[in-house]
Amino acid sequence: MKITSKQYAQALYESVEGKNKKEIEEAIRNFARLLVVRRETAMVSEIIKYFLEISEKAEAVARAKVKTARPLDKSTAAEIKKYLMRLLAAKEIILETEIDPGILGGIVIQYKDKVIDGSLRAKLEALREKMKR
Repeated sequence: MKITSKQYAQALYESVEGKNKKEIEEAIRNFARLLVVRRETAMVSEIIKYFLEISEKAEAVARAKVKTARPLDKSTAAEIKKYLMRLLAAKEIILETEIDPGILGGIVIQYKDKVIDGSLRAKLEALREKMKR
């Protein structure tokens, strides 16, 4: 039976959950050996991706990408984190920021499979479409 990368990630998470550093290192070594023996090392990056998703969900951590035209100041980043913590019922938000002058102003927030586009560019495009009608 073929084991999926998601199943491997879940098994790895369960084998390290609640363990101390030494036990975690041993579990990871054993897991790596298993992948080598089964000739499934090509799945490692996908397993890591799923492992992070599983552990972040279990620990109520969420990731979000924020795109702005200029760098965010610390207070604005903190407000965005607070908003997302309430929205996603998360204890912690990992914020990845990107500077994109092409959005002209405002903000674009991506989390999970959702996008909140509050960019000036999007508003101008919506206004242009409205004026065409």
